Amino acid sequence: MPNPSISQITLPNGNTYDIKDTWARQQIESITGGSAIVFKGVSTTALTDGGNEDPTVDGSAVISKTIGDLYFYNKEEFIYGDDSKWHSLGPQLQSLGALAYKDNASATYTPAGTVSGGTFTGSNSTFTGTYTPAGTVSTPTISVNTAGSTASIKQVNAVTDMVSALATAAPGATAPTNAITYFSVANENLSLYQIGATKAAPITTTTTTVKIGDASYTASQPTFTGEEDTISTSGTPNGSVSNIGFTGTQATITVS
Repeated sequence: MPNPSISQITLPNGNTYDIKDTWARQQIESITGGSAIVFKGVSTTALTDGGNEDPTVDGSAVISKTIGDLYFYNKEEFIYGDDSKWHSLGPQLQSLGALAYKDNASATYTPAGTVSGGTFTGSNSTFTGTYTPAGTVSTPTISVNTAGSTASIKQVNAVTDMVSALATAAPGATAPTNAITYFSVANENLSLYQIGATKAAPITTTTTTVKIGDASYTASQPTFTGEEDTISTSGTPNGSVSNIGFTGTQATITVS
């Protein structure tokens, strides 16, 4: 999984800035000389070393050629140079098999058919058992043994002057009330500011008693009453199959 990255930043005023890596751009420029090698396709028009032919890709002639364009013709690679000429990189595709140069291929297989014959032999068995299909459950009696414990806590009476909520707004939207500006941009430099907070006692309280533990309970044992019945079933649980035959029709697969 690739590492997470950031390529742009959008500020609250709605402006979006690309994050530019100046050092990386300088290194790319020095490595590629301003032009990168880009594979453009396979030409059906002959390209020659030192020539300036227009490649043909998918039936269309390529009139505009750029330094670093790379094309295949037959088994050779050609790159377009800053002298407006093609330069052969030699036969680089010799390791490919014969199928790489074919437009289609075919093979035979048996896609469908019929299954005939087959005899199953098994023995009949009977299964017998008992079960209780229905009944009633008595209602238990629940009694309290001891009450739960209690404790004293501070109950909130009122809330003094404090921040009750924070609001956000999407970049470019109307700013919320009492908005805090925490950024600035100058000479392609983005500055993000720190935000501080002042603490104060926000509430007043009084002491009140609440329950902090459950009472203990006793429940009587419920009983179930039902009627037992007997069920029987029969079938052929196992056996063997023999004399199965398969007849198929051969067909041809075509790959294009």
